[in-house]
Amino acid sequence: MLTTMSEDMPDSSKQPRRIQLSETEGFSREGFDGHIYYTAADGTLSLLRIDVHGSHPRKRMMGDTTRTYTVLDGTGRFTLGNETHDVQSGDVFVIPPDGEYHYEGQMTLDEVNSSPSGNIQDQKLEQIPFSTLTQSEAPPIVKPPYPNTHPQSSF
Repeated sequence: MLTTMSEDMPDSSKQPRRIQLSETEGFSREGFDGHIYYTAADGTLSLLRIDVHGSHPRKRMMGDTTRTYTVLDGTGRFTLGNETHDVQSGDVFVIPPDGEYHYEGQMTLDEVNSSPSGNIQDQKLEQIPFSTLTQSEAPPIVKPPYPNTHPQSSF
C-alpha cells in the first residue's frame, strides 16, 4: 500500500517525516526497478528511487509535469531531446513539460515529479520514430560546482 503523508498524519504538510525503504512500494519496469518513497495526496509531487540496469524506454513528459533526476551512484547515458550525455554521480537532469528523454546504464537515480495540476504523466515513445517528433530544446544539465561536496550525505 502506498502511504501518502496526508493519510497517516494530521496536518502532514507541516510535519517532517522519515521514510524508510521498508515503508515503500516497490515496482519493476523495462530496464529498471524502483521504490516509491512519497506521493502527495493531491498528486502534485512524487519521489522515487530508481535502480537502472539496462535501458529505459524513450518518453515525453505530458501536461504540466516536470521530472528531475539526480544520479546518486554509477554511470550511464541520458539522451535529452537529441543530445546524449555521459552521466555520473552528482549530475542532475531536468525534463520540462513536453521534454523527451531516454536513459541507460548501471546507476541509481532519485526521480522527483512535480505537476501543479496534480496530474503527473508521461508518454512512452518507443513506437514513434524519433526523427518524426517535434524536437524540444534539450533541458539543461545541472552539475554541482564541486564534485562530491557532500560524500557522507545519507540522502
